[in-house]
Amino acid sequence: MQLLRNEVLIEVEEDGTWTETIRQTLKIQKETSAREVVLAVPSSEKLDKAITLEAWVWRAGRAVRKYRQNQWTDLRAIEPNAAQRGWLLVLSAKDDGDVVVGDVLAVEAKIRRANQIGHYGFCFSNALPQQITRLALTMPQGWRMQTMWPSGDGFEPVETESRGRVTRSWELRNSPAVKFEPWAPVANPHTLWIRLVPPQGSRAIAIFPALSTWPEVGRWLAQRLALLDDGGRELAETARSLTSGMSDSWTKISALANFVAKLRNNRVYQNDGMAWAYRPRPALDVLASGSGDCKEKACLMRALLEAVGYKAHLVLINTREVKAVQEDWPSLAQFDHMIVAIVLPPGVNHPLSVTHPRLGPLLIFDPASAEIPLGQLPATLRGKKALLCSENGDELMDALIPAADDYWQVETRTELQLLLGKDQAVGGRSTIRLHGQLAADERAATRSLSSTDRKARRASMLENVMREAAINAEQQAEEADGSVTLSLDFHARGIGELIGADTMMLNLNLAPVSLLPKFTEAARLQPVVIPPIHSLNETSINIPAGADVVGLPENQSVQSAYGRYDVRYSMTDSRVTLRRELVLQPLVVAPLEYTQFRQFVEDVARADRMAFLLRFRQP
Repeated sequence: MQLLRNEVLIEVEEDGTWTETIRQTLKIQKETSAREVVLAVPSSEKLDKAITLEAWVWRAGRAVRKYRQNQWTDLRAIEPNAAQRGWLLVLSAKDDGDVVVGDVLAVEAKIRRANQIGHYGFCFSNALPQQITRLALTMPQGWRMQTMWPSGDGFEPVETESRGRVTRSWELRNSPAVKFEPWAPVANPHTLWIRLVPPQGSRAIAIFPALSTWPEVGRWLAQRLALLDDGGRELAETARSLTSGMSDSWTKISALANFVAKLRNNRVYQNDGMAWAYRPRPALDVLASGSGDCKEKACLMRALLEAVGYKAHLVLINTREVKAVQEDWPSLAQFDHMIVAIVLPPGVNHPLSVTHPRLGPLLIFDPASAEIPLGQLPATLRGKKALLCSENGDELMDALIPAADDYWQVETRTELQLLLGKDQAVGGRSTIRLHGQLAADERAATRSLSSTDRKARRASMLENVMREAAINAEQQAEEADGSVTLSLDFHARGIGELIGADTMMLNLNLAPVSLLPKFTEAARLQPVVIPPIHSLNETSINIPAGADVVGLPENQSVQSAYGRYDVRYSMTDSRVTLRRELVLQPLVVAPLEYTQFRQFVEDVARADRMAFLLRFRQP
């Protein structure tokens, strides 16, 4: 598919009224098996108003078909907690015929955005090639427009004036599709940020705050959200009930954290009055609904803590990439997630707490991550810039979110017993300890699985390295440090290959969890972002009577600036043991360095593909 036109026209009035006209024209360029096409116009909150919604379909040899506003579906009316919000038009094959090459579909929508605060972002390129992409913004004379291009090459607008209003328009032609590569940061080239500042005395001042410094951004948001925390007696009673019978502070804070984290996550929520969905529902409403998005759950967590005598602050963070936040552009639009910073009371310590110069020790917690226990953080938050929102104002901070090295860490110990010699059958037991993000991913993946499905998941882990694996028994245990331990008792057939009548080649690549990245492309356009990875694997193979090991492979070591890999072999009596360790440094590999990095990964994979010969004695 190709976007022939992607256009947004914005009109801003003296009182801050913000109206967008969205025009998109799409051409089908390849055969497709789709039986329907869904056209969508997004909405940021329920108070947005659709002034016009129209669509057209051009098909060769047929009359143009037009769709009017009453044929669109308003998702806000039927799914108030849906992950997608806005208006949809479904063109089905039943009513409109199959989608064929050459079809042209067009949409024009005029939307009045409720409570816009003057911060706006626009991408001039995306996953589809675009013939014409245009953004135009018209504002009253005397207003200031500040712009930034955080990624890609920027270009200057064309400016015109008419009837006391100023229009700036940006246009990009023949933009190719953006290729999104694995292990790459989430970033769109040609992204433009805009901030509007009305003059002093304007009626829009209250709606479009200046927010020219980071302390102003944090203070403004803290003041707006503080109005939503007061849940009265009902909220206080809930907090006291959740902590009833608990004497120490850590247990109480943990109980509240666990309660909020388990509430259902809404990716987009019903917002009652602030642009860009920045203002969540009141804490008591979130509590009553049993669900919320990241901002609602963060505000609820803060309110519950304060109801039982503890202090917490809201924290804004960008989850996309390490350098995603531009320090010289103070704006709420730079963040996509909200968490909380809990002020640790006297006598409570934690190794991942950070010391704030004014607030003292803080423990950062993400209430939207149900599988991450208090004291740990999702991988996407580690080492990122964050803004602590308080009424005193705070600067953007580098060290607020600690960058630990354990969130991509796995330890595996496997004991194998060759059972019957030449038929390659094995029995064994494997203990896998997952830390940080790996532990969270395993909790999420198995939370709702039946015993049968969980065994099938464990067997699939083993089938990566041995054939016909089946689980006899399995157990998943939560450890005190937040890690998860999997204990597997299994049998399998096929960890080797017969060579002749009396010799078998045994594969030694038997780690059920591999953290080594895989790359197939010869070159890259985007950098490779590697988290700190640590994988430790020890495998012991008990050789059956009547068989002899014909030499062990040589020890291997691969060293580079990107990390290291070591494998060591040993044999005692009839037991072969191999110990492997992979360590990757946290780094960003530029496209020009990709060839060297890929060579290192291939060298590690080659060193990992080792085997030894087993010869059976004649009876």
